[in-house]
Amino acid sequence: MSDEIAAFIKEHERTVEPLYVDYNIKFWELSTNASDEREKAAVEAKQRYLQVYSNKDDFRRLRAWRPATRNLSDVEARQFKLIYDTYVPNQMSDQVLRDIVERDRCAGLRAHENRRRIVAADR
Repeated sequence: MSDEIAAFIKEHERTVEPLYVDYNIKFWELSTNASDEREKAAVEAKQRYLQVYSNKDDFRRLRAWRPATRNLSDVEARQFKLIYDTYVPNQMSDQVLRDIVERDRCAGLRAHENRRRIVAADR
């Protein structure tokens, strides 16, 4: 089972890394030069990233593997824990996930707008 868990961890990294990088680039672009297009791109990128963690089949496998993590190396056990802990709060329907991402976006844009007003007032 350790080999199966290690393979899952490697595959997970290959899947998540480009999504994580893409989301952070989109978020940076939105933060530095907000526009409707960039806002939409950031929301979509975040949803693609979080959708990985809402996969119910993967989560079932992770739960089943939890007792076997004591047979993993320290690094693999830590990676497993981080992955598992990220799956836990994301076990929801795609629609609920989309709603959360949208609400988070709105809060971020309000903060961005307030910051712009403060900077403009200081000039």
